[in-house]
Amino acid sequence: MRPRFLLLLYFWVPAVAFSTDEDGPGNSRIISVEETKKLKAIRDAIGEITGLDKLYEDRTHENGLPYHVYVPKELKPGVKYPMVTFLHGYTDLTIDTHKGFPKGVWSLPRIQKAHPHILFIPRNRKRQDNWSSEEYRTMTIKALDDFVAEMNGDPKTPNVDGDRLYLTGFSRGGQGTWNFIRMFPNKFAAAAPLSGFSHGPQNAEEAEAIKHIPIWIFNGDGDRGVKGSRISFKALKDAGARDVRYHEYLKQGHVIDDFAYFTDGFMDWLFAQKRKEGTGAAPPQSGNSEPTVFRVSKQIEEQTAFLNPEFLVFSPELKDSKTRVPLLIYLHGAGGVGDEIRKITGQARGVHRSVQKHAPGSCLMVAPQCSRGKGEKRGGWIPEDLNRFLQHLKATFPVDENRVYLTGSSMGGYGTWVWAGTHPEHFAAVAPMVGGIGPGGPKDVTPDLDKWVENLLKVPVWAFAGGKDRVVPAERSERVINAVKKKGHKNAHLTVYPDEGHGAGRIAYADPEFYKWLFSQVRKSEK
Repeated sequence: MRPRFLLLLYFWVPAVAFSTDEDGPGNSRIISVEETKKLKAIRDAIGEITGLDKLYEDRTHENGLPYHVYVPKELKPGVKYPMVTFLHGYTDLTIDTHKGFPKGVWSLPRIQKAHPHILFIPRNRKRQDNWSSEEYRTMTIKALDDFVAEMNGDPKTPNVDGDRLYLTGFSRGGQGTWNFIRMFPNKFAAAAPLSGFSHGPQNAEEAEAIKHIPIWIFNGDGDRGVKGSRISFKALKDAGARDVRYHEYLKQGHVIDDFAYFTDGFMDWLFAQKRKEGTGAAPPQSGNSEPTVFRVSKQIEEQTAFLNPEFLVFSPELKDSKTRVPLLIYLHGAGGVGDEIRKITGQARGVHRSVQKHAPGSCLMVAPQCSRGKGEKRGGWIPEDLNRFLQHLKATFPVDENRVYLTGSSMGGYGTWVWAGTHPEHFAAVAPMVGGIGPGGPKDVTPDLDKWVENLLKVPVWAFAGGKDRVVPAERSERVINAVKKKGHKNAHLTVYPDEGHGAGRIAYADPEFYKWLFSQVRKSEK
């Protein structure tokens, strides 16, 4: 099998432009077996990194996130130091797995002597947790911010330099590294994803928002996810990234985390990076990319069960438009459930930026927040709540009622299915992303599916799913789309990204063809 794989590798060489020269911005290298042996020799000389359970402080944030911190005793109080955030992989749930590699690398005396720094290691609670989920991203950033505030608010402790926050991770943590910098492009001064599959940008347009971040990508040529790293490197270069580098290890597989950090020059490169004012901003967009918080009327607030009375409005200046404008409603996933409206800003903003780029004209976008509800009831998207919300929008904004569009991801994908499946009359088109089809969670199937199918025949629908999604199987979307097509629906579509998991919606939301289709749909006026 090896010769066949190498042929595929060399086919990719012209597109990625591998070199064997020195490292530098925009360079990619195939690392020879001999070079890799030297890196592994450094690892083997260390042998095992022990005592991390005593060296690292074990904590749990008030939001439930477990994490480790390492503040070397040699660091001086009141002095600013960089901080590295390391995201672990799928099997690395405890402090002492894999002989202390790779998380222990950052506490090695040789590393700390050359580059003294603070270490922040968030952890998954169980293997089902995922760095790529909206919930875990929100929990992690909150814990990180609170830790930085704690350190910087105490004159007796070393301080964290907010302009020198670095992010890295391996495997699932590599995926997380990509997802974190894409969701928080202003946060980190540099990033290093190891074996991160296809969670990085897959085209130049997706790379625009993170091209200002110095990124060093690492992957083995025998890893099944290596294609994703190659594409991400090329996408960043095509977008004009100022400092992106890529190392691909010849005849190596997925596990490279125990030697890649010893790459000559990597640590010097990482700790030389500093976030500068203005460089962390996303590319300029037309119009206002920041939302304004609005509130529903007191009457609607009292009539809804699981709806935060506050909601986000993008392009609020359209409230005073003399002409009626299209409306796009975005429903967030489970990580956004709560009563703090800013909790959903990041994911909604990402969608809105794409809308700004691809909508053929002015478009009002709003994002409601699902609350947890009262008592022991679990919050969820309920059509009755959303109907009243839409009623408020139509009374408040100059909405073109024939051009109301609905989309949502994960739990928001379910919300899209259930709302359009019960009240299709509201919408010109709907687009559920990785959405379940039952109120009880990803494994549930609504008993009203037949009714949904009949109603969905009345509205154009394009569903998106990940072929490797372990949270909401692609079969859920396939079941609905196949059913409506069987009944003769001519404008029902399904896209399954075969190598993507539960984060597949990010690819759809960056696709210009999706918006071309969406905004071309117009609801037929009722006579």
